[in-house]
Amino acid sequence: MTDTPAKAIVLGGYGLIGSACMRALAAEGYAVTGVGRSEWAARRVVPDADWVIRDIARVEEAEWRQILAGADVVVNASGAFQESGRDDLTGIHVTAVRRIVAALEGAALEGTNTRLVHISSAGVAPDAPAAFFTTKAAGDAAIMASPLDWVILRPTLVIGPAAYGATGLLRAAAAMPWIAIDVLPDAFIQSVHIGDVAHAVVQAARGDIAAGTLAHVTEDEGRSIRDTIDALRRWLGFAEPRLRVTLPRPLLSVVSFAADLLGRLGWRSPLRSTAIRGLEADVHGDPAVWRAAGGRDRRSPAEPLASMPATVPHPWFAQPYLLPP
Repeated sequence: MTDTPAKAIVLGGYGLIGSACMRALAAEGYAVTGVGRSEWAARRVVPDADWVIRDIARVEEAEWRQILAGADVVVNASGAFQESGRDDLTGIHVTAVRRIVAALEGAALEGTNTRLVHISSAGVAPDAPAAFFTTKAAGDAAIMASPLDWVILRPTLVIGPAAYGATGLLRAAAAMPWIAIDVLPDAFIQSVHIGDVAHAVVQAARGDIAAGTLAHVTEDEGRSIRDTIDALRRWLGFAEPRLRVTLPRPLLSVVSFAADLLGRLGWRSPLRSTAIRGLEADVHGDPAVWRAAGGRDRRSPAEPLASMPATVPHPWFAQPYLLPP
């Protein structure tokens, strides 16, 4: 007779972080189910998983009770970077989180204890410069005010084979042929590899991390955006630039304003204002809480990038990324 595997449900399971979490949890022996609104994306990214196809921002509390029933751990990796024709930041970051919390609280009253591992972000605050961060902060607050068994992880800039948001912007800047475009060159960022974020989720899911832990997941050191772009350029296999140009901040504002307008039509440009404001505010975190909670030290992203050579699609993806469809 075999033991029934623990059940994990990953919200936003085909996203950059969610898909890595699904694979890591499955490798750990969990029976994993993903939740997301696009069946096509779900089957393309993690084809062998079980899926519940729902628009997370619109699911009511009663339906969450059904979806999450029997789960040992729920990983909330869902999110949207900026308001657009497809994405409702308040709906996905605040309303959905409150409904999920209420559903899990109701299940707890009936004797079901589910750990909630919530993926937030470094830089969240009620007075942050972009709605992504303020709505994330409101969702975090709803979880922290609850009696649930929760762990909140706040990764810094996530680096990995895929790219999205601010990571996509940096990779696109790194892929410019012959010329280096310095975007906010003096801003400081810390980053973390996607594999380390997924491992942190596994540690939290296993119960290695105490309930009520709120921790940054990040490397110890950091670097300027210029140095980060240069490192990504080398990883992508591009030659050293012949010319280096700093993009003036006023011009960057005009470009991001135009990208925001196009975002309303559904184009998720890496040049949207949330990416710019997030990088400009500096992306940083303190790994001390994570380390004290028993979390594994995070590597510098240079280490996993060195062991993960860029394949042909990576430069092809990066070069046209700034262009609209």
